[in-house]
Amino acid sequence: MENAETGAALFAKAFEYCPNCKQQYQNEVIYKLTKAAVDFTDREYKDVTCGYLLCHTLSNRLTVIDPKNNADDKAEGEESCTKILSIIEDMKCNELLGLFWKE
Repeated sequence: MENAETGAALFAKAFEYCPNCKQQYQNEVIYKLTKAAVDFTDREYKDVTCGYLLCHTLSNRLTVIDPKNNADDKAEGEESCTKILSIIEDMKCNELLGLFWKE
């Protein structure tokens, strides 16, 4: 699972850090780029074996939304949490991934 964690972190980094100055994007830029990362991952990586990648991008997105002050962000956060839980359950039921699953 460590390789999946490392790969997911490297993938997400492209949407979170400037490749030139290496600083994390801020405010509206990180807000839009984390959304783009989730949309891209959800569209391009449908296989259950890529579940960790989608969970990673969804959890990163949860760190930049503002559910207290924005109703759309609250709805997105609730949907993302439900999706993360569903992905985890799917991964636990997958025979190949089940070999590496630790509770």
